[in-house]
Amino acid sequence: MKKSRKSVKSKKSVKSKGSRKAKTPKGNTKGFKRYKSISRIDQPEKNNHGWYVRVHFKGKQISKFFSDQKNGGKRAALDKGVAFRDLTEQKMRKPRSERPVVVRTRKKGVVGVRETVYRTYTVEGELREAPVYEVTWSPKPGVVGRTSVSIRKWGKREAYRRAKELRQSKEREFYGWD
Repeated sequence: MKKSRKSVKSKKSVKSKGSRKAKTPKGNTKGFKRYKSISRIDQPEKNNHGWYVRVHFKGKQISKFFSDQKNGGKRAALDKGVAFRDLTEQKMRKPRSERPVVVRTRKKGVVGVRETVYRTYTVEGELREAPVYEVTWSPKPGVVGRTSVSIRKWGKREAYRRAKELRQSKEREFYGWD
């Protein structure tokens, strides 16, 4: 006796009319690749369609909206948005990269530096704990570099200063930042 298989149709998502949705170019725009710092905005209820460009660097943000209608269509508006982004990054002296960068969300501390305790066991099975500042960085996508600076050896202030300096040198090396 054979069992019959039924094909399952995927349900399409339904958008509410009143919602404002900012989409990345990859989202709902076939034929467009994803661009860093550029988002797609479609608001049918306000007849507002276009690309929103935001450039952040060293605490400054510059943004601009490129309307499809005013710029000769979706593709032309995107091209103008990309040109604006590239020119703005040059003016701000921001290194060009498609890599995502982690931005500090807290007021305190440095991105990529954290205080932690390394726990290891001796040959005899005894637990040893060492307070350290752990420094992390990403030399390429999918790879994480990690090292630590001993708080016991250097003291809390000096260890933090060394960890911060190490992180900044890795940023200059891999991201090209000042």
